[in-house]
Amino acid sequence: MKIAYEQRNFKAETPQIINRADVLLHEYAQKGYEVTLRQLYYRLVARGWLDNHMREYKRLGSIMSNARMAGLIDWNHLVDRTRNIDVPATWSTPESLLQVCANSYAVDRWATQPNRVEVWVEKDALINVIEKGAEPWQCPTFSCRGYTSQSSMWQAGERLYGYAENEQTPIIIHLGDHDPSGIDMTRDICDRLETFMGGLDVNRIALNMDQIQRLGKKLPPYPAKMTDSRARGYVLEFGYDSWELDALEPDHLTRLIREAIENYVDMDKWDEAMEREQEGIDYLQALANKEEGED
Repeated sequence: MKIAYEQRNFKAETPQIINRADVLLHEYAQKGYEVTLRQLYYRLVARGWLDNHMREYKRLGSIMSNARMAGLIDWNHLVDRTRNIDVPATWSTPESLLQVCANSYAVDRWATQPNRVEVWVEKDALINVIEKGAEPWQCPTFSCRGYTSQSSMWQAGERLYGYAENEQTPIIIHLGDHDPSGIDMTRDICDRLETFMGGLDVNRIALNMDQIQRLGKKLPPYPAKMTDSRARGYVLEFGYDSWELDALEPDHLTRLIREAIENYVDMDKWDEAMEREQEGIDYLQALANKEEGED
């Protein structure tokens, strides 16, 4: 929704940036993606519409803020994932709750699988994209928010150890920035889970150097942070450039995740679980229809 709260006079080159951003944001909204300012910035840089520099990122933030106030950018098309409100669920009638139950019923499709997969991502800003990739496979997602806290890591260890005790192989699919800390976070997950539950397979599917080399200019770099204590080792191996996960196209990310999860799925057992799920949905839908008919 575009709502104008004030009139704005923009510099000569600014309307073109606003129009291009508006088109991109609309495209992503049509696909169901919620986009952050940083994701938008990287898409504009990848298309050669902005220079890859921190001052341009800050300028884009100012332009988008003013453009929204002027009614030129849809308020729903840019999101801030750091501030949320929790609203209690309510229903207008008991019958409406039955319909919700029918619509949301699902069995644990992983219960009979040989593996148990979770998708972990370094940054909270990308959780919408990660969830979109994991959702078709009913796969849990976790935002690490940088280096995972000790409490969260211990809880993960307990949860994953429970899978192993149930004779399933726990697997983490991990995605993070390709920078000194982002690369090290995968190692950190492996090492700390080794302490809490005895180790498991951590499959880092992005960002990796082979992807960076393949995508080339579609993946804009930024300078590695030399103040990072891990910078020296990183520079010796990869050079002075770093790359953010946000720079990947959302469609590319979701495809990577879906394909990675599928590699761990026994499709025969999955199809059996889907059949059981449909039986439950049909039963609940019949109850909902009966109650609605008696109303």
